[in-house]
Amino acid sequence: MNWQAVVRRQAVGAWRDEQIVQAYSLFNATVRDALATFEQTLVEHARLYDTIWDPIGYAEPRIDVLLRKALPHALAGFLDRAATQLGAISPEFEELAEALRQSYILTLPQATRTELPPAPTTAVSDIILPQTSPHARQTNPSDDRWAITKGVEKIAGSAGHVVKRGAEIVQKQADMIADTLQDKAGLRDRVRNAAQRRIASHWMGEVGDPLPVLAQLVRIIDTTTVTARMTTL
Repeated sequence: MNWQAVVRRQAVGAWRDEQIVQAYSLFNATVRDALATFEQTLVEHARLYDTIWDPIGYAEPRIDVLLRKALPHALAGFLDRAATQLGAISPEFEELAEALRQSYILTLPQATRTELPPAPTTAVSDIILPQTSPHARQTNPSDDRWAITKGVEKIAGSAGHVVKRGAEIVQKQADMIADTLQDKAGLRDRVRNAAQRRIASHWMGEVGDPLPVLAQLVRIIDTTTVTARMTTL
């Protein structure tokens, strides 16, 4: 029995296990950072119109953009380190390690953004004088989604009818009430859930068509492991 070959095969198996652990750790950290940025954007910019009518359309393109920006550099570093560690096991793995470092390109999801008709944020002019709002003149009265959403926004901004201390104060209170409404009604949670589902199905899932990104990386590691073991036979 070739004990050196046995030792190398065991080392390759240990290398594979370490890379799988590191791959999951890498994705967990990257997704955590992306979700933190996504949460900030959600709180600051998501309108009632987005959270009520199109949480998926709001969430998927934005979470994809964040991960597409963060992951390529992280993945390149991951594969470089994995290749270096593989090559250190034995000189016979150096060619395979270089192929691992250079040859693999992962397919990253990119959701197509389908925008709903433009919906301005709640404005004081809409609350006090809706008949003179330029946005009201530009909207299509037949769009039920728009009408319902504007109705909710006007309810959220009803403080403007009571508080008569200037447009800025009224607007601030209207926006605060709208924010409270989104949180209390769980509207932002719908967007958060849509982002989580996108990550689970397209970025960190185990199966799918196309194959989720983490599953693509695991396949690369497993293919490299099988090839390395074959060279020790």
